[in-house]
Formats: sequence, C-alpha cells, structure tokens
Amino acid sequence: MSSSSAGHPRVGAIRPSQMLYAYGVGALVDLPNFAVVVAGLQAWDRPEETVSEPRLLAAVQAALGPQVAQLVAMPWKEETRNATDDWARIGVPVIPFPRWMRCTRCNLLSTIDGGLFTFNEDIYHPERARFEHRGCGKGKAPSAVPARFVMACVNGHLDEFPWQEFAHGYKPCAAGGGTLELSEPGSGTRSTEVLVRCHGCGASAFVATAFDRTATVRPACRGRHPHLRTFERCIEAAQPLLLGASNTWFGITLSALFIPASAGGAIDDDVDALWVHLDIPPIRDEATLEQALTFNPTLEMLRAHSVADLWQAIDRRRNGERVQAETADLKRPEWLQFTNPSGAPQSADFTIAESAVPVRHRASIAQVIAATRLRETTASIAFARIDAPDPSAPDEPGAVHRVPLTVGPTYWVPAVESRGEGLFVRLPEERVRAWEDLAQRTPRMMRLRDAVLHRFGPRAWPAMRYVFLHTLSHALINELALECGYSAASLRERIYASEEGAQEPMAGILIYTAAPDSEGTLGGLVAMAESHTFGRILTEALHRATFCSSDPLCAEHEASDDDRTQHGAACHSCLFVPETSCERNNRLLERATLAETMACSDLAFFNDLP
Repeated sequence: MSSSSAGHPRVGAIRPSQMLYAYGVGALVDLPNFAVVVAGLQAWDRPEETVSEPRLLAAVQAALGPQVAQLVAMPWKEETRNATDDWARIGVPVIPFPRWMRCTRCNLLSTIDGGLFTFNEDIYHPERARFEHRGCGKGKAPSAVPARFVMACVNGHLDEFPWQEFAHGYKPCAAGGGTLELSEPGSGTRSTEVLVRCHGCGASAFVATAFDRTATVRPACRGRHPHLRTFERCIEAAQPLLLGASNTWFGITLSALFIPASAGGAIDDDVDALWVHLDIPPIRDEATLEQALTFNPTLEMLRAHSVADLWQAIDRRRNGERVQAETADLKRPEWLQFTNPSGAPQSADFTIAESAVPVRHRASIAQVIAATRLRETTASIAFARIDAPDPSAPDEPGAVHRVPLTVGPTYWVPAVESRGEGLFVRLPEERVRAWEDLAQRTPRMMRLRDAVLHRFGPRAWPAMRYVFLHTLSHALINELALECGYSAASLRERIYASEEGAQEPMAGILIYTAAPDSEGTLGGLVAMAESHTFGRILTEALHRATFCSSDPLCAEHEASDDDRTQHGAACHSCLFVPETSCERNNRLLERATLAETMACSDLAFFNDLP
C-alpha cells in the first residue's frame, strides 16, 4: 500500500485476498498510526499482469458493461532486502481518511492539512509512518491519531464527521471560530463518551448525542466518495459510524471455478500454467508462437514440446474458453462437471473423484465428490455501505446502492486466483422437489419469502430449495471446522440451486477452502469425503440443528417485513458462519428445513434422521 501512486511512501501491507473481502477499493484501512481509504481504480498504476478466466470476465461484463476488457492481478513484486528497490514502489494507492486528527497529548483536534500536523514517513519501517504534532508544547512531537468517527449513508457515501458544526449545535460559532479539543471526561467504557469543545466560544457537545436516532437535527449527506474524490447530490441523512465499524464497507464480488476445456495431458497443463503469457494478440499462429518461445524466457518450460503440438493445445484452450464464456450462468458448467466425475476433464487445477455415499444417508444424499484440486478466480466489481447487498438483487430503487470502483466506465477490475480443495454433495432431485412442494405450503417459509421480496425487490428471491441447501451448507461448515483442521473462516460455500426450467435443475453444495498465496492446501477437507467420515459428520450436523443453545428464541424466530435479517430459525449459536464464508451474509437460513425444532416439526428434509 502506498499513500498515492508509484513514487510515494509505503505505509503498510495487506494480502491480495484482503483486497477482495475486507480492504478493497473504497474501504477504510486502520493502520497502526492513522487510517486510509483505498483509492479508486482511476488512481492505480497501469495494470501489468492479467488473470485469465473467460467465464468470469463474461459475468463481469454482464454486470459492468462490455467495455471491461481485463481481469487484473493485484500489483505486487517479490520483496527484497533493499527498501529502495522496485518492489517498494509498487502497491495500491491510498488516501488518508479521516483527515481530522487528535493530538495524543494535548487533545487538539484539527485536519491534517490545517498546518498543525506533520507527516513523518519511514521507508524501512512503513508501519512506523505517522502524523506528529510538532508544535504541541507538551513534549517531543507526540503522535496525532485519527478522530474515531466518520459519517456514511445507505447510498454508499462516506464523509468526515462534522466536528465544527456538531460542537456548536449546527450553528455558527459565537466567537467567529476557534480550535477544537477532543477529550474523554467519562469512564471510557463507551466509545461515544467523547466531548468535543470549542476553545473560541466554549461550546461543547457529547458525541453520544449524534448517535441518538430520535434527534431532531441530523446532518444531511454531502454525497462524498473519498475513494473517487467526487461529490454528488444525495437526499439521504448521514449516519455516524465508529471508525473500523464492519458496516462501513461490504465488498461485492463475482467468482468462478476453473473448468478444463477438455481432457488433456501434460502439454495442456503446461499451457494452462502459462496461459497469461500465451493469450496475447501477437501469438496468432505457429510462426509467432515459435518466435515467442525463442525470445520469451518465461515460456522456457514449453520448449520441450513441439510448436505444432503447442499450437493445438492453445487452440483447444481458446475454443473451450469461447464456448464456456457464452454460458451466462457461472455455476452450471461447474455443476455439469461435478455431477459427472467420470467424464470430467482432469488438470493440475481441477481434479475430482467420486466417493461412496454413506449407507445411512442413501435416501437423502445422491452423490459425494472429493475435489482434490480446485482453482477459484474472484473479481471485485463494486461495494456498498451501511447494509450488505443481496447478490441476486439488481441495483434498483429499494435495493442496496452499489458504489462503483472508478470514475466513469470500468475497463478492468482487480482479481485474485486461489487454489485449494473441496467437498461436493448432490441431493436427489425427486426428493428435493417433493420437499419444495411441502415448503410452498408452509406459512413459515412463505413469510421468509415475503420478507426478502419486501427488502430487496421482486427479483431477489432464489429457488425455495436454496434456503434448504444454504442451511445444510452452514450446518456442514460448522461441523467440518471441528474435524478437518481448517477453521470455519477458512471454509467457503458455493450453492448450486435452480428449479426445473430450460435446463437441468440443480441441487447441490460445494464446501471448499482456497488460498491465494500458496500452491494449494493440505488435504484435510478432501479426507472428509470418505464415506464413513462424511456420514458421521452429516449425522452430527443434523443432530446439532435440532436444538440451539438460544432456544426457544432461535427456534421461534420468523422473518417479517420489519426484520432486516431475512432468516428464520438461525443465530450465532447454531448456523451463522463468518461473513467471508457465506454467499448471502447469513441470510436465507432456516434450521427447521433440516430437522425438527421446538417450533416446527413438519418442514424437515431429513425426517428419517438416524
């Protein structure tokens, strides 16, 4: 991370995966001594390395427009011992935010461009970069730290807390203006027990009153996007937020698993590994391919193959990508491969094998697949604030507003490749369809459906089976985390759910783990696909779903139009998983779809629970 574009000081470091799920464009990053907001793509350096995943690129184009030409890898170079080498000048640009800072010794409150605070950088220890109050008079240049509050609105705007206006009750200062002081006169047990006082007129106010939802005077949103450095008209009221609050940023991403075009040997694996260097316009025939092999040292490993064989492998890859890119549904091509493991092409980034279905669950489980090797590509396309968006809800009136990553049209988006392993489970279509017929007549499920439609719009409700599959996925994730060696935060879900229509209906889940900074994972999750082990894990997960430590409150909970949670019987004690693990931000969950609960006994899919 750098304070601006190349040539500016480094101020910290984050992992590529954090750029997608925690600290992406527009997000606040709380560094050791100050805070920054990640700048929009218009401020990034020109992309150097692309990521090849045509199915994902087609989905991004459908979301952002056909002008999107590339998926771009995060800017990074291998670190050396010399802090002045090229690697130190490559990074993601950031902007100091909030700009209001407080001296840690005299409690003076001012902006970083107000002339009182000075930035002190350290190229050898970026974590030591800080703002100092050199004119404090109470010691040797004490540090200045960010004021701990910001303002945001549901339209995705982010702004400074209005310290001057707030201290004077949104009226002019009687003394014509004065410096501000921020102190904590209380016990310090609450983050809002902070007093701001004007030295000029003596006016003061407690920050806690800004969080009073019944207050008659509330600041209007100024429509500011600090990551874009733009303002726009906004009619929403601004809401105060604590710096570092989790609802200041919700990343919106799209992801796809790599699916080999066809069964191939070592040459196809080699082409896949170097596809970023081969899929460029200059390589258009065998002659240009031969030139690239001669002069490009990156392609050295391909020289063991003949040019003719290599060109055929490249042609196979390009033709396969063209066919895959024409499929709008990201998950259906993956579903077709998982449900036909014997005919699925295998490669270094996609290897699956069928496992025996546990005897005790043969009536409710149709197929279990061990995915030894998987490669996932994830791209960031937008973000939201205050409330997490629904992945399937379009950006329309009533839906959560999605904030763009750049000014004007988006021509490329950041993406990350991850490699890992997984466990796929398919359920019998006949039984799922029979359960759906039952769920359609259950008032509990219909209330959940109505609540989702009321909150996110008419196109937000997925198939009824999605709620059941999503709930089963969470139950398995929590149980697998106790057995497989990975924490729940390391596991993710991918739900395959669609009703019968133009194509084959889907009813399955993939639970997987992947890491962007390694060649793969350790096999602990794949080991859980063994028949006896998976049977035991599923049985335990279903038994745990029967009761919750928060019952009867959890079991009796139902979604309503006034309830922003959009889930039924589910809570942190039974079904919730970390936000990075869930497709739907812990929405669309109902424990009664798995097993009998204290409040519902006629909705369980596994009604033959052993």
